[in-house]
Amino acid sequence: MSMKYDKAVQWLYSRLPVFQRDGSQAYKPGLQRIRKLLDVIGNPHLNVPVIHIAGTNGKGSVAHMTASLLRKHGLNVGLYTSPHLVDLRERFRINGIPVPEDFIAEFVERHMNHIEQIGASFFEVCVAMAFHFFKTLDVAVIEVGMGGRLDATNIVSKPLVSVITSIGLDHERFLGRTLPAIAREKAGIIKYGVPVVVGQTIPDEAFEEIRRIAEANNSELHVAKYDLKEVKHSLSNTALSLLFGKDMFELWLPVGGKQYIENLQIVLKISEVLSQQGFITLDRKRLYEAFAMFKDTTGWAGRWDIWSLKPLVIADIAHNQQSVNVLVENLESFVPNKKIVSVFGISNDKNVHHFKPFLERTNLIYVVEAPVQRSMPANQLAHAISEILPSKKMEVIGNVGKAIEKAMKNSEQDSCIVITGSMFVVGEAYKWFIVKNSRKI
Repeated sequence: MSMKYDKAVQWLYSRLPVFQRDGSQAYKPGLQRIRKLLDVIGNPHLNVPVIHIAGTNGKGSVAHMTASLLRKHGLNVGLYTSPHLVDLRERFRINGIPVPEDFIAEFVERHMNHIEQIGASFFEVCVAMAFHFFKTLDVAVIEVGMGGRLDATNIVSKPLVSVITSIGLDHERFLGRTLPAIAREKAGIIKYGVPVVVGQTIPDEAFEEIRRIAEANNSELHVAKYDLKEVKHSLSNTALSLLFGKDMFELWLPVGGKQYIENLQIVLKISEVLSQQGFITLDRKRLYEAFAMFKDTTGWAGRWDIWSLKPLVIADIAHNQQSVNVLVENLESFVPNKKIVSVFGISNDKNVHHFKPFLERTNLIYVVEAPVQRSMPANQLAHAISEILPSKKMEVIGNVGKAIEKAMKNSEQDSCIVITGSMFVVGEAYKWFIVKNSRKI
């Protein structure tokens, strides 16, 4: 009898080191194991054109938008992102649809001995599965897991375009303590002669490292920065000027928050590079539909994501200083007069001080912990918050679902519930909304 999906997933989690669960002890940098594993399964990564996306923040949404863009241009598109909120299959999407359970079960059953012999990590197996699933497609959009240079996804030898969305402080233990050091790791995805697209907000000292590495690799560097006022009235045939006929930016703000204007521009620049290569042809209708409906097209969730209007519930996986600042900016822009009630929990390797701007903006904090080893215990987190903000009103609940239930029950008309702090907390919240509460998100 063939292996079932739940048994395959259980085997992967129980037998392999998983960074999202186990933290640093599961981190296995380097490409030697992924090379061996891909060689065993026939090197499927050599069969599909790839768009490779790294960055501290924004890489997930850029990956989803890029996949939507390519799908609207009539291509069969694979999308690999990580981590997942609820179901492992979220990491592997073909034309926006998670791969069937049988795909994963059959792959694990066929290759479990090779996986153990090679000593591959959970993430490395996921990357190998992604390329196996995508090998017959027209193109694959691949999101880097951590860093870039030593990430398993960097097995890609010559992508269509390399993308670096942003540079900020995160995973410093592994990537370096300074922005230039982190930039060097992420710029490790740059390949000789392959064009590079970078976000416009990358700090100067980090950008200089990327520029230097791109120049050394004879890679043309494209900064995704448009003068919106000039382009709006310009006759130049840029992707951005094509979009303005549909008032794209007025539409976009409530969909994804202000930071997605920057991410949108990155994807527009990617589209221009792909157009120059002859891979796609820019078209206003396709661009507009790709960005206006990308959430439904690709399954994007958990990033400035509105789950309920009455009461207003917003989920956001902000988990580092840069993304926390963006979350606060969105709150000030879109719900400036509302009381903020937060369901808040973080990983035990995060610095609570990085969340201070959000905590200051919050009127009441329900302190929680997700049921994973990497979560900071709720009591420990509450103590850390009280040391930073001694008079802050908060309640330790622990369980994410119970915290949401209490927050919604006690919500006032002028309040906004924000679920944030880590992917694990948002994932648990997603389960509560979808599975336990039978809500449609």
